[in-house]
Amino acid sequence: MNFKNLNYQRPDIEEFERKVLQLLERFKDSDSHLEQFELIDQINSLRNDVLTMLTIAQIRSHLDTLDVKYQKEQQYINQNWPIYEKLVGLFHEHVSYSPFKKEIKEKFGEQLVCFAEASQNTVSSEVIEDLIKENNLVSDYTKLMATSTVEFRGEKRTLS
Repeated sequence: MNFKNLNYQRPDIEEFERKVLQLLERFKDSDSHLEQFELIDQINSLRNDVLTMLTIAQIRSHLDTLDVKYQKEQQYINQNWPIYEKLVGLFHEHVSYSPFKKEIKEKFGEQLVCFAEASQNTVSSEVIEDLIKENNLVSDYTKLMATSTVEFRGEKRTLS
């Protein structure tokens, strides 16, 4: 399949948040490692769906910095990425404190648990606004660099 033929649909971050929080509540109350395995799979499936759409939008916004639709999508990503990261942090926290951590390591690998433990404190609610500002600045810089041109050997070329 060609990248330009991939379907893009804006992910509903509020819906994603609602579903993940429900699954995390079930995860916390779970009394079986098998149930936690299932919940991890469901959360990862939701995460993958959102990440796929965000990646498509981000690549398309970088390929054509004048495409208004994907510039708006990039703004949406900038606003919502910190929320996504906060939810992933909560997921990692739940994995880290699971009474079935040993079984989770055996099923999903030690890397998941180590990463979960290491990344718990990477995003907090206090810095969400700062992260949104940072995302917007990075996008503005990327767009500026992509649209800036210089003359090189008699041809106008982009800096990249």
